Amino acid sequence: FSKSTKTLCIIDGILFNAKELIKKFNLATNQIIDGSVVVELYEKIGKNFVDHIHGIFSIIIYDLERDLILVNRDMVGVKPLYCVIKNDCMVFSSCLTAIPLELLPDVENFSPGKGITGDRLY
Repeated sequence: FSKSTKTLCIIDGILFNAKELIKKFNLATNQIIDGSVVVELYEKIGKNFVDHIHGIFSIIIYDLERDLILVNRDMVGVKPLYCVIKNDCMVFSSCLTAIPLELLPDVENFSPGKGITGDRLY
């Protein structure tokens, strides 16, 4: 969670420039933990935070205040990310075994470098 508790981040991966981001954006974190850096950066500059991070990652951010989900994957696609968006159900996982069996036929590989906000890909 962010310090404000308005944003939740789930990350599989590593940021190579976490220290630089903390300094450049004066982020309110006393931890150099990748998820902590990501949520504080998101709260500071919005969904374009991904343009500033360097690393290998799959990131899911849930903005509780806006009831908004953001999902991003690094440009190279080192960290896997799978998704199922079916009816009112959204499932994201970095491993297929975590996805319920009945949803497996609808699984898609989240393309490297892609992002999703709500139901819009960018």
